[in-house]
Amino acid sequence: MRVIQALLWPIVIAAFLSAIGGQLFIYNESFDFLITNNGLILGALGLVSLIVGSRWYSYAELGIRGGRPLFAGFGFAFLGWIGFLIARLISVEIDANFVRGGLGITYLFLLIFEAICVQLWTFGLLFRALNERYSPLASAIFSGLAFGFAGFLLFQESFTTRLSILYFVVWGLFYGIIRLRTGSWLGIALAQSLQTLTAWHLLPRTDVFSLGYLYGISGIIYIIVIWRLFPKTEADFRV
Repeated sequence: MRVIQALLWPIVIAAFLSAIGGQLFIYNESFDFLITNNGLILGALGLVSLIVGSRWYSYAELGIRGGRPLFAGFGFAFLGWIGFLIARLISVEIDANFVRGGLGITYLFLLIFEAICVQLWTFGLLFRALNERYSPLASAIFSGLAFGFAGFLLFQESFTTRLSILYFVVWGLFYGIIRLRTGSWLGIALAQSLQTLTAWHLLPRTDVFSLGYLYGISGIIYIIVIWRLFPKTEADFRV
């Protein structure tokens, strides 16, 4: 029952609050950024996960751990960030005249809403609930799939291509394995926000055709890193 509640409660309440909030703030320009970028839904996912998770588990059990777990998670996720950035530079032509403003508020949105809120739900609450019923590896896989589908549906960098959904699934599995190996998702969230900022907001967007190459190359890089990080012994599990 905890697995079902951990999966559904944040989704149901987030959808409800998003619908109510969208009607309340629809004429308030101060909230346009949150509404147009799914900020209300993402924020509600994180808030509900924090409330429910703190009643069931400690912060450490939810993967909110600093120190070595944080730095280890960031180091592993850094490999994916650099791989994605290189693939972005290779597959997409850069417009020298491209300039984007408002990077400060954009980064805060990416860090708090797209990274922390979604990972608190998937790799915090959902991962921990799954681990009570299934194996640690199964928990990492299922929570990674949840992250991938959430990213595909809600993140700003999601575009409709044939390889898009596959990329987000592999991306989620990549982060799930890191969560399993380190016991923390804080470093992953930091790397995710920096990856999105540098690849999508400091560099220009591109046509859908080029994005197919980007998603394909990045997915292959993630798979290689997953293979290297895949737990070999029971000592590799840090839940």
